[in-house]
Amino acid sequence: SGTVYYWLAYDISATAGLTNTVDGYVPTNGFTYSDDTPLSNVVIGTLVTNNPAGNLTIDGNMVYTSCTATQNNINPLGQGTTNQEILGVQIVTGLGTQNPVSATSFTFNTNGTSAVVTSNINNARLWFTGTSSNFSASAQVGATTAAPNGSFTINGFTQALSSGTNYFWLTYDIPGGAALGAAVDAECTALTVGTSKTPTVTAPAGSRNVATVYTVTSTAEGTTTD
Repeated sequence: SGTVYYWLAYDISATAGLTNTVDGYVPTNGFTYSDDTPLSNVVIGTLVTNNPAGNLTIDGNMVYTSCTATQNNINPLGQGTTNQEILGVQIVTGLGTQNPVSATSFTFNTNGTSAVVTSNINNARLWFTGTSSNFSASAQVGATTAAPNGSFTINGFTQALSSGTNYFWLTYDIPGGAALGAAVDAECTALTVGTSKTPTVTAPAGSRNVATVYTVTSTAEGTTTD
């Protein structure tokens, strides 16, 4: 007496399409049982629920697909400002979501930045926004690189990637004494996802220039500009 459990299992083909679904059900009169031995009284059974809701989606291991660098923000930036967006790096993954791959290092350089580089850049940082293409300096990965000049690597982290396009961002802190009109720029020459990868585009066109940033305030007498 009591509850007896049976389980239906499938062997999934190695060539089964990812995101396909598999399911199963038992016809309402789809099982028999015997209440004595030998099988002299075979009874057709009925099920209260023969086709429960739900199914299973075929998934697979995540794989690295490609990476590239972009420079979408070329607006002027102010002296004495922090976390200024300089470069975007996108890593694309494909196939399934099982066993996610991870990014563990990025190598950049300051090529395109006006000399003296250390007079125009205080710090460099790397940020991650997941699959959002909107820049945000809220989730830093790796350590801050002080006074970058030439090639520098940000590592010492393991950032699991999501399926699709993953967005990373390089930012600079600009000194208060940075030269007006100076260009600040960067290239991404390599990154590591399992093994070393070279971005399709390492040096996207464009740069940002240091400029005087004015603050506009309103008073009872009118509008002033600082």
